[in-house]
Amino acid sequence: ANANFPASEFLKTDTKERNQELLFGDGTPWEKLPQVPSGNNKDELMDIIAKVLDASQQALVEIPVNEASLNEDENDMHFIEEGRRILCLNRFQVLSTDEYLSYTSTLERHDKIFSLVWSEIYHLLQEDVVGTGSLVILPDVYDIADLKQFTDMNVLRPLEWLGIESNIMEVASLQRDRPCIRLLYKLSDIPSLETRDNELKEEEEGKE
Repeated sequence: ANANFPASEFLKTDTKERNQELLFGDGTPWEKLPQVPSGNNKDELMDIIAKVLDASQQALVEIPVNEASLNEDENDMHFIEEGRRILCLNRFQVLSTDEYLSYTSTLERHDKIFSLVWSEIYHLLQEDVVGTGSLVILPDVYDIADLKQFTDMNVLRPLEWLGIESNIMEVASLQRDRPCIRLLYKLSDIPSLETRDNELKEEEEGKE
């Protein structure tokens, strides 16, 4: 393996091979964060989370699904996949507009978002619990076009450099009431409805 690939300084081993654990300490850009916001403005931040989840639910129900048909189509699978992704989210971090604007420079604001996202990536990798995820919610003043560029340059590419593939960490930038970055860890493939029905049938037959 190439020991000089970017972000290799944050790997735990001296060999610096890909897929090694991330370091944690004062010199790293991530920190240990609570599962949900805490502090004096907790209620305000939890309200933001609730609105984002409501918007996510609304986006889900707007997917056209033909309930009269017994055959699944692309919309059916999209509805199921997106619903499953919402259910996988068990961690939430919020950067409020006030806090975001309190940083006077673009660099400081960038560093704060970078720290939040990579703190969550670090946590998900360390906990190693399949089918879990985190939602990083950004200020409503943050432009969605900037978010997509940030996600590509500062999340997707470094993950690739670290050898962490998309089947390990799925990353998506979303607009759900506010701009968000969604991180999902080891999201397994969902079986088709036909496969699910066959498995249920086999299970019932096994009980007879």
